[in-house]
Amino acid sequence: VIAAATQCALSTSQLVACAKVVSPTISSPVCQEQLVEAGRLVERSVEGCVKACRSATEDGELLKQVVAAGSVVSQALGELLQHVRHYASRGEPIGRYDQATDTIMTVTESIFCSMGDAGEMVRQARVLAQATSDLVNAMRSDAEAESDVDNSKKLLAAAKLLADSTARMVEAAKGAAANPENQDQQQKLREAAEGLRVVTNSAAQNAIKKKLINRLENAAKQAAAAATQTIAASQNASSSNKNTAAQQQLVQSCKAVADHIPQLVQGVRGSQAETDCLSAQLALIIASQNFLQPGSKMVSSAKAAVPTVTDQAAAMQLGQCAKNLATSLAELRTSVQKAHEACGPMEIDSALQSVQTLRYELQDAKLAAADGQLKPLPGETLEKCAQDLGSTSKAVGSSMAQLLTCAAQGNEHYTGG
Repeated sequence: VIAAATQCALSTSQLVACAKVVSPTISSPVCQEQLVEAGRLVERSVEGCVKACRSATEDGELLKQVVAAGSVVSQALGELLQHVRHYASRGEPIGRYDQATDTIMTVTESIFCSMGDAGEMVRQARVLAQATSDLVNAMRSDAEAESDVDNSKKLLAAAKLLADSTARMVEAAKGAAANPENQDQQQKLREAAEGLRVVTNSAAQNAIKKKLINRLENAAKQAAAAATQTIAASQNASSSNKNTAAQQQLVQSCKAVADHIPQLVQGVRGSQAETDCLSAQLALIIASQNFLQPGSKMVSSAKAAVPTVTDQAAAMQLGQCAKNLATSLAELRTSVQKAHEACGPMEIDSALQSVQTLRYELQDAKLAAADGQLKPLPGETLEKCAQDLGSTSKAVGSSMAQLLTCAAQGNEHYTGG
């Protein structure tokens, strides 16, 4: 008991120290994660202390006091986590579903990472069950207040699906708790958590999509800014870099990133300008994915060039910029992965939206032609337009044939799920 209590005190001291260190830079996702992880260590230590006390005594009154004290600590940790998330959202109001969905996404990842540690998986499953219960209650409450009968039915159906999935996860957690050394039980819990994550994405789709797209927009802006700073630092260090090969590699990687920055910035602007436009959101996701590889290559090139830069100030600036860019890219990678996971099916919706837009444009063109108002664009001739029409028609025919084949084969990678 003394050893467990000492560990609690140590973990708490580490949490306080971590809070003091990261508080000036708490806007950084990495710093937020460090603080959250320190809080988790305290929670584990408290659980270990309660467990040790239960093994040491059967005095019901004493155990009741210990459990009550542990609950107070857990509540305080929950409030700290909510405060961190509230700051991360830059003071924006936390929606009805936001906290629950945030917890579900974070905790399911923790379960995936805890394979082999049944105790930790079960502990995270308890947190997950509470979060899904909160989400189900919020959805049922919204369904009761909903004036549209169809929307109310959809909310209730989604809430039931989520409740059923939660029940399956709870059963899997009980199995893992009863057989902590059984890998099959842990795998069942992991699969149940994965299923719950998918159901959550479906149940609170709109709320999650909006939050994840906002997070991606912020991550993309940070990545573009960090990349621009790294390019400037690279140019500043070029005159004092004595390794020609390293400098040449850095120049090439900077050029590749510079070519991708406009697309990323345009993706952010388009998404923010048209918040409900699927095509704009998809363009942001694609631009972010395309930015990761050249960005990572530039980080490697910059870090490799630092030792060969003789100007100490320039070298330090280049190294720090590379470090900042690496952090921004890590957040961008996580953000785009989660956004794509939540918005995965929207490729088809976006394509349908594009087809509908083109249909309207074609109707306008027909009307203009009928009125004799259709004019060629600069550089267009009858022969060139006829040739373009023929090649485009062939490309559309080929793509449709491939789409039908892949759809029949169940190729979700090509069809968009």
